[in-house]
Amino acid sequence: MSRALLRPFGVASIWPLALVGTAAAACGYGVTRADGSFALAVALSAGALGVILLVSRTRPTWVASEGGLGDDADRFPAAPRLAFFGGLLLLGQLSVRPIQSITAADYLFMLALGLTLYGLLATNQVRGLVPRGMIAGSALFALGALVTAAASDQGTSWIGTVVRLLYLVLVWTWIATIVLRRMRDIQIGTALWVISVAASGAAAVAQLVVGDVIPGTDLAFGRMTGTAQHVNDLGGSAAAALPAAIALALQATTSRVSVLIGISGAAIITTGLILSGSIGGMLGAAVGVTITAIASRRLRSLGLAVGLIAAAVITAMHVQETGGGGTLGERIAFVSGPSGTVGDRLDVFRLAWGRIAENPLIGAGIGVDPRASDSPLPDVVHSAFLSVWFHGGLLALLGLIVLVGTALRVGIQTVAEAQDSDERLLAASFLGSFSAYIAFGLGEPTLYVRYGWVAVALLLALRATQLRSRRTGRDRGS
Repeated sequence: MSRALLRPFGVASIWPLALVGTAAAACGYGVTRADGSFALAVALSAGALGVILLVSRTRPTWVASEGGLGDDADRFPAAPRLAFFGGLLLLGQLSVRPIQSITAADYLFMLALGLTLYGLLATNQVRGLVPRGMIAGSALFALGALVTAAASDQGTSWIGTVVRLLYLVLVWTWIATIVLRRMRDIQIGTALWVISVAASGAAAVAQLVVGDVIPGTDLAFGRMTGTAQHVNDLGGSAAAALPAAIALALQATTSRVSVLIGISGAAIITTGLILSGSIGGMLGAAVGVTITAIASRRLRSLGLAVGLIAAAVITAMHVQETGGGGTLGERIAFVSGPSGTVGDRLDVFRLAWGRIAENPLIGAGIGVDPRASDSPLPDVVHSAFLSVWFHGGLLALLGLIVLVGTALRVGIQTVAEAQDSDERLLAASFLGSFSAYIAFGLGEPTLYVRYGWVAVALLLALRATQLRSRRTGRDRGS
C-alpha cells in the first residue's frame, strides 16, 4: 500500500492496521461464537497478543492516571465519537439484537472501539483516563474468579463473564474519555442517553395501551418492559437515567432543545419506571435524585423537578388503572406480602450466606447458574454484591467494592472541582445516576450491564476534561 495513503494515520506500513483488525476480529469472533469454551480463550488470547505487539511496536501513551492526563491533543477523528453517540442513542433498546443476540448498541460501541484504535495510530500522544483504582479492582475481580475456577475445577466457563466486566469498566469507559473531549460532547452524549431510555418508557406506555407490540420482549403480570427485554431492566435503566434527565432540564447554559429533552425525558422515564413495576428501580431513582440534589446544592430547583416527577407518577398510575395493568399499590402489596418476592429472596440470601460461611474465599464459580440441579439455591441471588461473593469468592467481592468505591471517589472529586454551577450539576447527576444503579443492584443480580455503568463512562469523560483544562492553565501560567 502506498505510504501516501497511510500517512494520515501516522504509520509507515500496513502491518499496524492489519494487526488491529486481526485482534478486533479475533476478540469479536470469540465473544460472539464461543460460549465460554476453549475457542473463546484462544480467540481472546490472540486478540490480547495482537494488542501487546501493537503497543510494543508503536510505543503509544494511550492510557494515563489522573496525574498524567494533560492537553495532549486537541483534535481527534470525529468518526469514533459519532459511533459512540450512536451507541448511546440505542442504549435503552436492549431488545434490538440484530445478530448473535448482541444489541445494536453493542455493535456501535465495538465500531467506536475499532475506530478509536485506528485514530490513535494517527495521534499517538492522545490519552484516555483510567483511574488506578479501576485497574486494581478489575485485577482483584479477575483474580478471585481465577482462584475460584482453579479450586472448583470449573474450566473456562468463567472467562466470558470476566471479559465482559473488564471490557465494560476499563475499555469502554476509556473510550469515552478519548472521544468525548469537550463539555459539549458530554452534554450531547447525556442527551442521547436520556432520549434512548425515554423511548423505552414511551414503548412501555404503548404496551399498556395497545398490548405486546414490541418484538423481543415479554410482558409479565401487568408489568411493562418497554424496549428492554425484562421489566427490571426497564426499571434499572430508568432509575439510572432519571438524575441525568433532571440535570439537562435544570442547566442554565444549555440550549432550549436540551432543556426540552430533559423535561420531557424526565416525565417519560418516570412513567416507564412506574409501568415497569420495579420497586428496586423506584428506590434507586429516589436515592439518585436525592444525591444529585445534595451534591449539586440545587435543592430549590430540584424541588421543582420532584414536583414534575410526582405529576408523572400520578399520571402513570392513572394510565395503569384505565389501561388494565397492575397498579403500583398492587405491586407493592404483592412484593411485601407473606407470599411475595421479598420473602423468597431473603430465603435465597440465607442459603447463599450459608454457602459463603463455609468457604468465604472460594466461590461457587463465576457464570455458574445457581438454579442448576446440583446447586444449593433455588434461584439467582438478587443482590449484586452478595451474588459476586457467592459466585466469585472474597477476592471478587473486594474487586467489585474497589471498582464501585473508585467510581464514587472520582464522582465526588469531579463535583468538588467543577468550574461552574452547570458543570457541578452535571457531575452531581452522574454521581446520582451511578448511586441509583448501586442501590438498584442491592436487590438485583446486575453487574455488567451498560445502563448501569454509562454514568461512570460520562463521569470519567467529564473528569478528563477537567484535568486537561487544569493542565492547560498550568502550562500557560508557567
